[in-house]
Amino acid sequence: MPLKIERRFLVSTNWPAAAARQTLELMQGHVPAEGTDGEMRVRASGDSYFLALKTGQGPVREEVEIGITKGVFQALWKMTGGRRVQRKRSSIAYGGGIIEVDEFEGVHAGLTLAEVTFPSEADARVFVAPPWFGQEVTDDVRFKSACLAEHGMDLIRSYSVSHRSVGFGAAGEKRFMSL
Repeated sequence: MPLKIERRFLVSTNWPAAAARQTLELMQGHVPAEGTDGEMRVRASGDSYFLALKTGQGPVREEVEIGITKGVFQALWKMTGGRRVQRKRSSIAYGGGIIEVDEFEGVHAGLTLAEVTFPSEADARVFVAPPWFGQEVTDDVRFKSACLAEHGMDLIRSYSVSHRSVGFGAAGEKRFMSL
């Protein structure tokens, strides 16, 4: 499988939305893949439909994504009940690359993440995040789409109540995300 090298960050409320090149509405559902370290998801954006398989943990993972028909999407979508996320994805040019900013909606409203994809692990290691990025959450499984789809915001909320400086800002601070 091809490798996908990416890092994910919480995003402050003052990210440069006006600089977005493109914004897409995404619906994504996760098909159960118990007993594996992988995940299978289906995604719709406008009239485009995709199936993706991912394996691995951390910033370097294997991923295959293929286009599918609307009929195949609808059949698989039925299997994702209770394991879905909805978001607006904006693309922003930065340092010769692209940052994708996801503003989650529905039960995940209030969560904003940035994802940066890199051509190599070396590029990922030397990346300097812009000042509007918050805490890095690449290795935090609670912020993986599959975990958010399965558990909603419950895992994040329960952790942030007992660990005030988890990256959402200290108690009373509204710099990042308030839950």
